Amino acid sequence: MSDVSEEFDAEVVWQRSEAVVVVNGELDLATSPRLAACIDEVADHHAGDVVVDLAGVSFLDSSALRVLVAAHLRLADGDRRLVVRQPSDATRSVLTVAGLLTTLAIETPGH
Repeated sequence: MSDVSEEFDAEVVWQRSEAVVVVNGELDLATSPRLAACIDEVADHHAGDVVVDLAGVSFLDSSALRVLVAAHLRLADGDRRLVVRQPSDATRSVLTVAGLLTTLAIETPGH
């Protein structure tokens, strides 16, 4: 069995005036708490919107959806947004089925 850390990585990258949580690998019950911690770190130390880059995510389950929705609600309370950037095809499919494409701010290449 492989180690979770080899299959998943999330790091905060500060780019100009925005903070981006760059995620790679699988987002599931085992890794979603790490995503939540990264989002919380950004939300606590950055006054603007929080961007989560999902271009490198190969799998996303309901626990990850819960983290994204909770972050969306938390940020909306402060007139901020959770922006999902470049969702992979697999991630976009799950967001579509969950009905979240219109709830979350989605950025795709060229937007």
